[in-house]
Amino acid sequence: MSSADVILVGCTKTKRSTRAAARDLYDASDLFRRRRSYAETTGLPWGILSAAAGAISPETVLDPYDFTIARRMKTDEDPRGWAISSIQSAYRLAGRLIEEGLPDCSGDLTIEIHAGIDYVRTIELGLPAFPGTIELVHPVAGMMIGEQKAHYTVTAEPELAGQLSLAI
Repeated sequence: MSSADVILVGCTKTKRSTRAAARDLYDASDLFRRRRSYAETTGLPWGILSAAAGAISPETVLDPYDFTIARRMKTDEDPRGWAISSIQSAYRLAGRLIEEGLPDCSGDLTIEIHAGIDYVRTIELGLPAFPGTIELVHPVAGMMIGEQKAHYTVTAEPELAGQLSLAI
């Protein structure tokens, strides 16, 4: 089981075609559904890393969009701003509040990220802005999509682990 304070699940290119809560917007993607299932199974606070909106609550309602973290890195003059905002949101999602809605970003935080390496590298840009120690854990680092799907099947849905297909 994870020792993280909060889990952030990466958005995916495949989305519903209509406005929806973030937890549902990306569910057209099998990978996202597996990531979401894993996050929900842990019982930890979790959110979604949206290339467009940063780290958001699963209940945040979004319109479909066509924007990637790679595009953010190429076109955003200051991707560090997106990273800082996302880390602040991670503190908020973890329940670290000074007062209603205002995150207390002074303490240590462990963020488990289930997204591509570009998300991790972008979040790293914001780390120097915070006084506490922020640990980024990337359990699927180096895994191809099929390996990630198998990982989530084993960790979030162990009863299905024996049914894994080589076609994953």
